[in-house]
Order: sequence, then structure tokens, then C-alpha cells
Amino acid sequence: MNSNTEPTDDRVDDAFDRGHDADQQESAGQETSADATPSILAERDRYLELARRTQADFENYQKRVRRDMESERRYAYLPILGDLLPVLDNLERALQSAPTDESSQGFVAGVRLLHKQWLDVLDKHHITKVPTDGQPFDVNIHEAVMQQPSANHPPMTVLHTVRTGYQLHDRIVRPAQVIVSATPTS
Repeated sequence: MNSNTEPTDDRVDDAFDRGHDADQQESAGQETSADATPSILAERDRYLELARRTQADFENYQKRVRRDMESERRYAYLPILGDLLPVLDNLERALQSAPTDESSQGFVAGVRLLHKQWLDVLDKHHITKVPTDGQPFDVNIHEAVMQQPSANHPPMTVLHTVRTGYQLHDRIVRPAQVIVSATPTS
């Protein structure tokens, strides 16, 4: 019987040891989770803040893309305008040098209508002439090609337009080439 009792005692001791070890681990786990709670909360807060910042960055990105696309649509005519404006300049030169004799008046009237149509199309698409004559010189919208002494105008006033400038909405397509006044030399 002794032989039967000894193994039973060993089994009981082993079970006790296993239970005691499990209790120690459980209480150690509770201490760890109690100690870890502030660090887990801090880590959670860090991730929440990161998620908020990421969401805000994404919303800002969407707004920027929307704004860029709107700007692209608004100024989509710029490249073709650069190519078409010299054609309009030549049309205006043709009108300035048009013959005044009776036989060509019909032709000149047709060219004037064509010129008016060009200007109407530009106006329809918010393309306007840069203000020049009599205006103070502005480097943002004017390009000075010459200075001319003038006692009748304050210095740096636009006296004459050499080449018309145009703007699309608020953006300059081509600056106006102008002659500006200078102080007369005595």
C-alpha cells in the first residue's frame, strides 16, 4: 500500500504545485495589467491622435486636389491663348493698315466684324484687355518697352500701348507692352 500512496502523494503535490504556480502567475498578471493600464491608455491616445492627424491630412489633401482641379479648369485656355493672341494682333494690324478706298470698304467691314467676333469670344470666356493708357505703370501687368519725356503726365504713367495685353480672370496671359512717361530733362 505504501507504494500506492506514494505516487498519489506525488500526484497531489504536483497538482498543488501547478495550482500554486497558476495562482502566482494570475496575480502577477493582474499586477502587470494594473501597472500596464496607464501605458496602454497612453499608447491608445497616441494612436487616436495619429488617426485624427491622418484624417485631417487626408481631408486637406482632398481640398488641395479639388482646388488644383478647379484652377486647372479655370485656366485651361492659357496655352492656346498664347498661340491665338498673335493672330488677333495681326488682325488688328490689318485693320489699322486697311485701305480707305471705296472698292475695299466691304472687305474691311467684313474684317471688322471678324475682329468684333474675336473680341466677343474672348469676353465670353473672361479674357479681358489689360488696362493701359493713362494708368500708372504696373510691372505686374505692363512691360515697358520705352520711356518718353512728358510734361503733361506724372512719371511712370502709361502713354501709349505698343502691344495689347490680356488677362484670363485674374491671371495675366500676356503683359501689355507700353511706352511710359519720364520726367522731361530741362
